[in-house]
Amino acid sequence: CIKLLDWFKYRDHMCLVFRKYGLSLYDFLKKNKYRPLPLSQIQKIGRQLLTAIYSMHKLSLVHTDLKPENILLEKTNYGIHQEKKVPIQLQMESLQFDLNQYYHLNQTDIVVIDFGGATFENKHHTTIVCSRPYRPPEIILGMGWSYPCDIWGVGCILVELYLGFTLFDTHNNRQHLAMMEKVMGPFPHSMSNISKKYFESDGKLSKPQSEDELKSLERVENLKRLKDYFHPCHKSFFDLSCKLLEYQPTKRISAKDALSHPFFDFSIQNDLFEPIIGIPEC
Repeated sequence: CIKLLDWFKYRDHMCLVFRKYGLSLYDFLKKNKYRPLPLSQIQKIGRQLLTAIYSMHKLSLVHTDLKPENILLEKTNYGIHQEKKVPIQLQMESLQFDLNQYYHLNQTDIVVIDFGGATFENKHHTTIVCSRPYRPPEIILGMGWSYPCDIWGVGCILVELYLGFTLFDTHNNRQHLAMMEKVMGPFPHSMSNISKKYFESDGKLSKPQSEDELKSLERVENLKRLKDYFHPCHKSFFDLSCKLLEYQPTKRISAKDALSHPFFDFSIQNDLFEPIIGIPEC
């Protein structure tokens, strides 16, 4: 997390002073034309991000707005590569990237920023938190929220770094739930029974209520099951992603337990273009 260096008032505004950091993960992805990161860098970023979240949660603090825009590189340190190869996960996709030139991070140290919406667990919780693409199902369904909402955000971010695109890119509740169901499978009855607005009595998503909603659901058809986005050699990362994106907040993995996941035990060396070496399931 960022460190406060100083503060001062200017025209009745409280100003906080921090050191200068690098690009956000979002800005780097954009600069790199949304080219996915290699798994070794996702592992390093994921470990740091979960460590930061674990520290916050130990302080009874929920960030509530985790997204690539709110994760900064400590330094913008990257090199320009000119290779006609792609990260291994892209070998499964028909996505088109500029193969002649791209940027590769030389340093992956990060800091988490923007605590404007951070909330202590024992304080008042507003109804809606988390930016739309990183918002967990319990918030959409009005079930309340706690520490697990940050964990869902971490899952969305790591998968986005792996794929190069936002998994749940939507601005509509019904479409958002439909996207989740397409990617992660059906919702458990314990959740579908809560909202008659979005679910039928049999647990299936209810039909669109307007022409706009009908059109919004057309985008869902382009999505695949989460496992179909992952390379077969990346089973450990897929397993962690599933635990981070568990529907039921009470069953979602904690930051502490996620840091002990086997994915963080592997030493991933130079995986930019080659299959991961040393993972048993490969």
